[in-house]
Amino acid sequence: GVQTCALPISTLAGGADPALLVMNGSNKSADEVAAAVALGVTVNVDSTDEIGFLRDAVRRTGRQAKACLRLKVMPPDLEENLLDAYRTHEGAAENIRRTKWGFTEEAAIGLVRQLRGIEGVVLEGLSAHVGHLSTKPGAFASVCRAFARAARSEEHTSELQSRFGISYAVF
Repeated sequence: GVQTCALPISTLAGGADPALLVMNGSNKSADEVAAAVALGVTVNVDSTDEIGFLRDAVRRTGRQAKACLRLKVMPPDLEENLLDAYRTHEGAAENIRRTKWGFTEEAAIGLVRQLRGIEGVVLEGLSAHVGHLSTKPGAFASVCRAFARAARSEEHTSELQSRFGISYAVF
């Protein structure tokens, strides 16, 4: 599939299958989420506001919404893989912990319950991303390792898997 940061009008106009697209980004509007749902594009849930946007989109469009929940994974070696532009006096990792979108593993459990309780919303899985914080291959490998640990975590993800049927794949 292809991940986009806004509704991919040009991608769709070029003939892309909406079922293979995923909409990302922390600034999605309710209208953009509704348009994505109407087209069959999966929406990565990056903030709690987007849960309400999905609920409203299902009502507005009469279509089923496909969603993934974004985990905010914080690899132990994150600091060494970031671009210099993101380093701060408090440490880049602490800044990211406070400001980057996505959810901790602990928060994800409650949000999964909430998403699963919305008729017409299908929670397809979990996601994570590095974004523009680094172009270093090590950053991507680090996030993948942290995501795999989170996905295998007995304490958190076993509940996501057993109680809510969320599956995951680590590539």
